[in-house]
Amino acid sequence: MNNGIMIIQLQNHNSVIVDLLNREMKDFTEDSTNMLQHLVLSKSGLNLKQELIEKYFGAKIIKQQKQSYLELIEHQMQFSCYLEEIHKIIPFNLIFEQYKIQFKELFANKLSCFAELNQKVVQKQEKANYMVNIQVQIQSRMVQSLKQFMECETDQ
Repeated sequence: MNNGIMIIQLQNHNSVIVDLLNREMKDFTEDSTNMLQHLVLSKSGLNLKQELIEKYFGAKIIKQQKQSYLELIEHQMQFSCYLEEIHKIIPFNLIFEQYKIQFKELFANKLSCFAELNQKVVQKQEKANYMVNIQVQIQSRMVQSLKQFMECETDQ
């Protein structure tokens, strides 16, 4: 009988534990659901605040960029006006043509100098070759003379 009573008590105890667990899980799910809803709401609130901030500052930045762009265009227009005035005062095309002509003349002069130097080098090479040929002829005559002298010596 004790075993039967113990089994009933264990079953009662188990059911109490199961009931407690169910209640805790229900509270936990309700709490977690509430927390999730709160997070979603605060997140959407943050997103809304962030969107408003981005729109405000974005509009401000765009306005600043537009102003900077307009100032840049104004500076470019002023610069082009200055260039036109400078072109009226100083004819760059004529100056450029003069420099181009001077450069061509200088280049032609340098090219002719290079051709003259090249001609001088060729002439010096020819002279050197001529001197080498003369040296070879002199050495060959000396060898012939030495041979003849040796022959004469052996004959006597």
